[in-house]
Amino acid sequence: MSEYKGNYQAPLWLRFVEGQATVAGYYDAALGAATTLRPGDVLVQVDGQPVADIVKARQAITPASNEPTQLRNVARDLLRGATPQVALVVRRAGREFPVSVGRVPIGQLNQQASYGTPDPQAPAWKLLPGNIGYLALGTIRNADLPGIMEKAKGTKGLIIDIRNYPSEFVVFTLSQYLLDKPRAFVRFSQLDPAYPGFFASRSGQQVVPGPGPAYPGKVMLLVDEISQSQAEYMTMALRTAPRATVVGSTTAGADGNVSSIVLPGNIRTAISGLGIYYPDGRETQRLGIVPDVEVKPTIKGLSEGRDEVLERAVQL
Repeated sequence: MSEYKGNYQAPLWLRFVEGQATVAGYYDAALGAATTLRPGDVLVQVDGQPVADIVKARQAITPASNEPTQLRNVARDLLRGATPQVALVVRRAGREFPVSVGRVPIGQLNQQASYGTPDPQAPAWKLLPGNIGYLALGTIRNADLPGIMEKAKGTKGLIIDIRNYPSEFVVFTLSQYLLDKPRAFVRFSQLDPAYPGFFASRSGQQVVPGPGPAYPGKVMLLVDEISQSQAEYMTMALRTAPRATVVGSTTAGADGNVSSIVLPGNIRTAISGLGIYYPDGRETQRLGIVPDVEVKPTIKGLSEGRDEVLERAVQL
């Protein structure tokens, strides 16, 4: 697959925003800036092909549980190829212009940017203006949670950013600070080997409060199409907190364990062998976690360097 897709990648992190392939950031700050492209720029053509045509062709062979996630996956490979240069036509502020962008070996780039963590060394905690706590799970460590939640005690509200893949499993260690009583958050189903094709319902799990009082402020959970698997499980658990609100856009809809399959030609793929449901039986897989308040980035917002999802959470 690497030979088919190419071993070179442009240092531009792309997302589909307002239905268009848009520069959202860089895999490498210096290399990205050297391309002269910037967040909010829209790709119109790649090597002479209209982006719309490329997307239409690739969607048919790009697996995903829902369309936002399918477009996420298309975007990750849109500037990947076998040559060290790619010719683009870009639209900025209504004007289209050609530009040649250098590609580098994929191993030289920080691929974690496309998983919501542009800086793997960034601290997980910071205090926002207005005495609002911000916790990014892409760099969270269980060992740091007691100190972080001590700092959060006096804050007006807490924003937990799950637009990433959590660096450690903190479903139960973090939720204990937010709950006032035990709360069920998930049910499972699993294949019964004695009856091929039959998935038996299994009891789910609860999150439980810790020894101290529950965090008293509002809790905002930020999600989008990058939120997948453990991030979705985390959202389901934290959503049970008394004053929690999910803000953003529909998640990937790909929670559950990973069952690997090797196809002819040594091509590897995977499915989930475990069904994930809300306690009332509603499905999450193939659908995603639907936010309470839907907010999506805009091209204008990206070009202005704004995080519109975070801004809305602060307002709430």
